Amino acid sequence: MSSTLEPQAPPVLVVGEQVSFARLHGRACWDCDAVSSLLTAAGLIRLQGGARVWEIRTCGCRPKTASTQ
Repeated sequence: MSSTLEPQAPPVLVVGEQVSFARLHGRACWDCDAVSSLLTAAGLIRLQGGARVWEIRTCGCRPKTASTQ
């Protein structure tokens, strides 16, 4: 009998606060709102009451972003 491991979906943080357009669309750092820095993927969020999952980005200003705490 063989067992296969299915990839696990990354955790999604549900956010109930107002989020700026730039942060939500990955154009600004999730943690500090910087727009002039190199941004890298930092996790996934979903707005409370919404269905869409958004990829957020960070400039590395903090060791862990809101989505990975």
